[in-house]
Amino acid sequence: MAVFIVSRRTKSQYVEALSALKRVFRTVTGHELAPRFVMVDTDEAQLNGIEEVFDSAIEEEKPVGLMCYFHVMAKVHEKCRALQPLLAARVMRNIADLHYTSSAGEYEDKKAKMLSDWDGDDRPSAFSKYFRKQWLDSRFHRWQVFHTRSGFATTNNPVEQYNRALKRDYTLHSRLKMGAPIEQLLQCCRIESLFCY
Repeated sequence: MAVFIVSRRTKSQYVEALSALKRVFRTVTGHELAPRFVMVDTDEAQLNGIEEVFDSAIEEEKPVGLMCYFHVMAKVHEKCRALQPLLAARVMRNIADLHYTSSAGEYEDKKAKMLSDWDGDDRPSAFSKYFRKQWLDSRFHRWQVFHTRSGFATTNNPVEQYNRALKRDYTLHSRLKMGAPIEQLLQCCRIESLFCY
């Protein structure tokens, strides 16, 4: 596990942090770190940094950016607040149906039907435009199960829960000066190592 503390979420900071991880991995294992899949949220800087650090001349060896389904649904839920409750429930069901498709063909069929239904109803038109732009036609379109290999997570929720625990238990949801978080993380490592079996 690696934890990075950054002051800003910029491409250059992601590149620096991921490059350091890559160097440590090579030093420890003697192998190059070459992830096939990476799970991201909708952070352009994050995805750009990943692409730069793990760039490969061979297209098949470039990491595939998978979108965290939890983040998709959290953003969709926010946007659905503007819709009538029954319509919002239908929209959420449609999106969940897309998420659980098991192949690209099934996904395309369900997507076409869903968009046709939405386009035939004036009420979700603004939402439909948002959803197409953000979740179907952008770099963050890989949030369906069929993109993820069997046995792998479709959400980074466990990481988010760990991040929440760090903030709750060690930083107390405060922004600390640079040395303080390092001390807090060392304390966390000491405590967590007691629970490793």
